[in-house]
Amino acid sequence: MTEPNESSSDQPYMVVARRYRPQVFSELIGQEHIAKALCGAIATNRVGHAYLFTGARGVGKTSAARIFAKALNCVEGPAETSCNVCDICQCVAAGDDVIEARRRGESLVPAGAGVSEKSRVLRVAKKGRR
Repeated sequence: MTEPNESSSDQPYMVVARRYRPQVFSELIGQEHIAKALCGAIATNRVGHAYLFTGARGVGKTSAARIFAKALNCVEGPAETSCNVCDICQCVAAGDDVIEARRRGESLVPAGAGVSEKSRVLRVAKKGRR
């Protein structure tokens, strides 16, 4: 029997919420209206220039945003369902190519601080993929 702190596999520890995060719109539970609206925007080619996901903790904001990012940026897309196989889908699922702007309480630091520096790096890194 292994100790509680020991890992039974060689993979690093991952929070349960991330391990079971939905990967497609149909897996979103309790956010069907959001999934329908985002799928409708993709299907009719009327995707807005910005989306703001707000709400209490644990309602699926980050999951919906990641699924939406994959659907828009997938090699097979933009489509309502991403392939979950290409490099872009894999990176978004792992959280590598996603920049999250979060509001940390009443912080005086702008939410976009450092985003321009990160985006320059991401653009250079993605340039070789295409």
